[in-house]
Amino acid sequence: MCSFLAFREISILDQTLSGWYEALPPFMKSPHPCPPELHDVRKILKWRYLNIRMILHRAVVLDTTERQLPFQNLGSEEQDVVRQCRNISAESIFAIQVDWRPNKMC
Repeated sequence: MCSFLAFREISILDQTLSGWYEALPPFMKSPHPCPPELHDVRKILKWRYLNIRMILHRAVVLDTTERQLPFQNLGSEEQDVVRQCRNISAESIFAIQVDWRPNKMC
């Protein structure tokens, strides 16, 4: 395993990020109402939050891909990290699909 972080460290950092996001005020998370001027900020904040979580898991995914190991041949901790990265990636794609609209930043 060539990850720069141990599986436990990845888990702790991911839990810290998730806790930070959950602690945001409700108006900064969907589906809660928020002022119109914060709609884009709220969406982009979520996308960046999901992106940093994907990056946290990415080294493990890249390593397993490079070694060309079938998922079932990975250790349980490696499987958990890969599974988590897949789930975060799917959540990110869905969030962008649902919330994206042209704006000044685009």
